[in-house]
Amino acid sequence: MNPHSKDSPSRPPQQRPGGKLTWVCKLAWGKMREGPLPLFRALRRAFFRQLPIGWQIGLVRSWHHLPRPEARTVRCRPSTLEKEGQVSVILPVFNQANLLRESIESVLAQDHADLELIIIDDGSTDGIDEIFALFENHPKVRLLTQPNKQLPAALSHGFAFARGEFRTWTSADNLMEKGQLTRLLAFLRERPDCGMVYADYLVIDDMGRPLSGSDFRPEFRASPESAEIHLPRDTQALSLLQDNYIGACFLYRSGAGRALGDYSAAMGIEDYDYWMRLQAGFGIEHLGTNEILYRYRWHANSLNARAREIRLFALGQRLMATERERQVLRARPWCYLTDDDNRRWLDSANPGQRAMCFHKDLCGSEDKSLAFLSPESLDPEDLDRLPVDLIIALDWDGQKKSILRWSARLNDHRLIHLVTDPDLSRRLAIFTDSIFEVARGKERMGLCEAIGHERIYDPRSRHGIDLPLPRPWTRDERKRRLLVLDGLGHSKGPLSDLGAALETHGFAVEVKGSLEPGDAELILSDSVMDAQRASESHIPFVVCFPQSKTISILEYSSQWAKAGSLVTAFLFVCPEAAMSGIDELGIPADKVLVLDERGPTNAWADVLAWIMDRGRPHAARPFAWRSRGRTESNSTESAGTVQVSVLMPVLDPDPQQFLAAVDSILDQSLEDIELIIIETPGRHPLTDLLDTIEDPRVSLLVVPRKTLLAAARNTGIAAAQAELIAMMDADDLSHPDRLMKQRDYMLDHPEIGVLGTQLEIMDEGGAPLGRRNYPVDPDRIERTMRLYNPIAQPTVMLRKSILGTEDCYDERPNCICEDYDLWSRLARKGVRFANLDEALLRYRIHSQGMKSQRLRASLVDTLHIKKTYWRDRFDLRDWARYLSEKMLLLLPKSWVMALFKRIYVKKGTS
Repeated sequence: MNPHSKDSPSRPPQQRPGGKLTWVCKLAWGKMREGPLPLFRALRRAFFRQLPIGWQIGLVRSWHHLPRPEARTVRCRPSTLEKEGQVSVILPVFNQANLLRESIESVLAQDHADLELIIIDDGSTDGIDEIFALFENHPKVRLLTQPNKQLPAALSHGFAFARGEFRTWTSADNLMEKGQLTRLLAFLRERPDCGMVYADYLVIDDMGRPLSGSDFRPEFRASPESAEIHLPRDTQALSLLQDNYIGACFLYRSGAGRALGDYSAAMGIEDYDYWMRLQAGFGIEHLGTNEILYRYRWHANSLNARAREIRLFALGQRLMATERERQVLRARPWCYLTDDDNRRWLDSANPGQRAMCFHKDLCGSEDKSLAFLSPESLDPEDLDRLPVDLIIALDWDGQKKSILRWSARLNDHRLIHLVTDPDLSRRLAIFTDSIFEVARGKERMGLCEAIGHERIYDPRSRHGIDLPLPRPWTRDERKRRLLVLDGLGHSKGPLSDLGAALETHGFAVEVKGSLEPGDAELILSDSVMDAQRASESHIPFVVCFPQSKTISILEYSSQWAKAGSLVTAFLFVCPEAAMSGIDELGIPADKVLVLDERGPTNAWADVLAWIMDRGRPHAARPFAWRSRGRTESNSTESAGTVQVSVLMPVLDPDPQQFLAAVDSILDQSLEDIELIIIETPGRHPLTDLLDTIEDPRVSLLVVPRKTLLAAARNTGIAAAQAELIAMMDADDLSHPDRLMKQRDYMLDHPEIGVLGTQLEIMDEGGAPLGRRNYPVDPDRIERTMRLYNPIAQPTVMLRKSILGTEDCYDERPNCICEDYDLWSRLARKGVRFANLDEALLRYRIHSQGMKSQRLRASLVDTLHIKKTYWRDRFDLRDWARYLSEKMLLLLPKSWVMALFKRIYVKKGTS
């Protein structure tokens, strides 16, 4: 029996006289040693927590002028996309091999039998393969591996493979109690209107013993000797008071997870951000008992123990500011649009507000708009002309024939797919996972509003963006044995070519005309004739169609219906062929995968490897191939030779200026480069412009939603192949030797993490206006950073390795000077900066590029950055500059802009 269960309550030991007072004094002394500010914050919080919870919430709302949220229950019902009753547990691990085995065993020992455990090695280097080898054949365990991408990406990648109705995740150093999943799942079964449940836990030390007398969470412990953490029952304050008290013992619904999208890497506190989003959309509740269902290990490398090192409090402040912005957005009313098919139920579900008639030519982007439409009311091509903030809920009931027409656009970030027919869900799941099975009415309306808030506000969510997913782990990276059966004459060439190409991606391939299983691990065929024999030999059997033809012409059609249950997966490159196979030959929709025929061979290799790993991969995410001009051969061969990755974010550029900027990169004297263009959807897509560019070094990454410039740059950083990353704007011009000179300097000075250059200034037509000079010496740059930003963003070349989880561009909408913010954060962590003493970039100033509203916002953000990162190093000169800049906010906008232009261009200083 669990000694901490409700049936056997654990009572805190009797305190000796003065024990609690001694403990409080010890905690106060510890805060004093940290500094006066931590002590003041601790005392302020302690007194504030003594107020009734209603008073606390009211004071915070009044102080920040926050609206009261509308009381609305949003349910997220189970879907045919998830296995009913199953729990998916994700376990990301990085260099904790010594603790991993015990953590895995605690998950597998759960008394809830129907679970899957997905373990992701996030680039460990401490011999974790020995632990993985112990569990590689366990039926409930999937082992994945990827280069180090930090915790948010590891979690999001893990849940991309999850198939359970419920989700949770744990850490390699923590332990689950045996009854954790059973108790939490039972609560969610009883409370269908609750999206997530959390429970109390026990703190343990390095050796696994209850930890007493520590300063961890004293406000939630009954006594100094107690190691039990009993969390608040009320979650109203979660999004108002800066305190991530949810803990590590929780369970939430997979439908809510799909609605929210990925964990965000931008905030630096990915779990707290996720809980606040989940609370706002679907609700979070405590289990309601004192049961201890989890053991949290407190040690030197745990997140809470490293709070000061990673500036957890400052990250929390940034997150709370973001959440306040989200609350204001949620309080704004929706503008509802609809067609005739949806008007009746929509008006009855929301009698207080009549929906407007939808017309694609009259949609504006100024409102928070939500359209409920039938797929027949809109053409997929119309999405390019609609506002990127318009959320469209498509009602698919009775619209099966429209799936093929929409297949290429089903994964658009603005679309929510609503169904009640499970067969339609399975068909749509071939192309997207944004599918929700909910009947017409208030429940459907509330769900779409919750999803809409996420997709309008949060550009950090990587939902739908193509990122490399982890590969299945194999012992010693051994070759996987693949047997290719090339038996049908019309597909002999493509299937044989595919088999030959797979040999360069970790497969030992043997091509034959008939089945001789031998020791093959997977069979790839163009028919189902040998599916029965493969099933008898317990070998996964995959039917593949590596060409764009419908399958109605195939022979042996009478055998398809019989063999469908024996085939592991059906792979198509053509949506028409996939739909034909489902309708004409009875292929099960949940076994169909569609890959882009233009994609690289490694996409096929990943799919086959995942199938070998006892699971069908996620259909919607890994396979879109968006590169232009890059052939399959050079995309794989050049991966190791790219010396510099150039990132160019683009939104509705001037065609001539854009093409000139691209040419200035492609004409560089350094040829071993890649140019990644990150396009944010606008009124004029880049398709036609890029069709004129044949250079294979150019790739287009389309961000599937309106996003901030900082988020676009972060997306490009994640996709970059090279260690050296150069920034470029779509209207500037780079000197032909810019990348070569910067590359050489970075190679000669390995201590430099970020390198810029001087600037030449030109007007819209390209006429020279002047020059802007920056300090060159690293020490002077760090000193100057307290006064202004001494690194010109468009000239930057940086090392990808210096960027961690929180060390990317800040994606908050109110962070105008995201480059200055990033340089300040990196400088405080010891990164060294330098500037070349040459002007290697021509910077274009637009007449509309310095609007007074943005200029004042930039000034406000600059002052905030200085106060946040540099105030502790200010001298009299720094304080004088800071106060004088604050005084500028009192001047008329036109005066400030005129002064800025004069200083910026002519004097060469900031």
